[in-house]
Amino acid sequence: MKSSKILKELSQAWKKYSWWQWLLFCIGFIAILSVIGALFLAVGSEPPGKYNKSPVPSVNDPTFISSISYGLHLQTGKGGTVTPLINGDAFRKSLLESFDQAHSSINFDVYIWENGEFSKRVIDKLTEKQRQGVEVRVLLDAYGSKTFDEKELQPLKDAGGKVEKFRSVKFGQLTRFLHRDHRRAIVIDGVVGYTGGMAVADKWLGNAENIKQWRDDMYKLSGPLVPTLQGDFMDLWAGLTGEFLVGDKFYPPIASGAPSSSLQYVHVSQNPSPDVQILPDFITVSIKAARTKLYIETPYFLPNAQLLDAIIDRAKNGVDVRMILPNKYNDSKLDRWASHHYYQQLLDAGVKIYEYQPTFNHTKFMVIDSQWSIIGSPNLNTRSRRLDQENAFGILDAQLGATHEQIFQNDIQHAQEITSAKWRGRTIFIHPLEWLAQIFGKQI
Repeated sequence: MKSSKILKELSQAWKKYSWWQWLLFCIGFIAILSVIGALFLAVGSEPPGKYNKSPVPSVNDPTFISSISYGLHLQTGKGGTVTPLINGDAFRKSLLESFDQAHSSINFDVYIWENGEFSKRVIDKLTEKQRQGVEVRVLLDAYGSKTFDEKELQPLKDAGGKVEKFRSVKFGQLTRFLHRDHRRAIVIDGVVGYTGGMAVADKWLGNAENIKQWRDDMYKLSGPLVPTLQGDFMDLWAGLTGEFLVGDKFYPPIASGAPSSSLQYVHVSQNPSPDVQILPDFITVSIKAARTKLYIETPYFLPNAQLLDAIIDRAKNGVDVRMILPNKYNDSKLDRWASHHYYQQLLDAGVKIYEYQPTFNHTKFMVIDSQWSIIGSPNLNTRSRRLDQENAFGILDAQLGATHEQIFQNDIQHAQEITSAKWRGRTIFIHPLEWLAQIFGKQI
């Protein structure tokens, strides 16, 4: 009886509208399903896991650098220095001093730019240097600077500085807006560079002394590493403006009298496509090289299968695996819940997990066997793996490795360890929320 009534109502509805109205309705319904599918189905494709028949060499093995650079088609080199800058005050002081010493060019690319004290100091100094004849170029990400009042940059433009925006919302290019410029590439005169996790906003001021001051690191680079960082800026700049940055002004010869070092590096500059994602392979292979220690600090942990399996495998094989992640002071509750979905698997494998307590920990680095450090802009999440422009360095250097281990141990002093017993004791009602969070977290 009920089914016949439904059929009767459908028949009446069919007769009420003409064929072309029904056609438009079907087209609209299909369009809505297509948009939902595009938004919530995984971007691109990747194999369920990647494997290597031969063990990855340890980071101390000479074939490690060659394997990772040739195998992933990455640039490698030797020499230069990497100086960690701990928290915002150290970064700002060093950055402004480098600006003061600039005499030919300043190229500036960071993901976030917000109004405030930090922004004013940077813009004032860039404007001053432009008026002195230094060529200043600023690359803003359209999403990362969405709250920034660009009128603040007008004095710089009036002085002759160049400002461009990466992938603003444009009709016909809406799907491109999802892919952001998340790189950190600041280069002064082609000889000094900065990369890491920081950007231009007042949350990167101070020394992580309260919840308004983020805990984060930046790195000052010199020597052969700097031209590769300049390339991270140049390829995006040329794509937006058509201007190629060439010559000694941007790539000066490295002085023969410059201090040398035994530091070796591999440079990763990612422009992801659906089937080629070099960055996650670089990170996974590095993790598989661990023999004794693997320390990770990251603000967002949403691993794919191969990253999660690699971390768990190392822990099960006796590697001391430790991770420092944020606690409730996090700028993305969804990412925090999503990361919790993986805690039990990691804890069961023997991974030690710590949550940083005083403020949001936005630090991004990894150190393997006290020798191999990974620094730069990437997070351990879906966006960095598959969507965003990123840049990173793998650095083989015992001194930097030791410094990173000390930084890690210092941060543990301000963190709370998550034990397996404590984690299992949580209410079961939180599990569905964490499962849903990691599903949605893979889409954004």
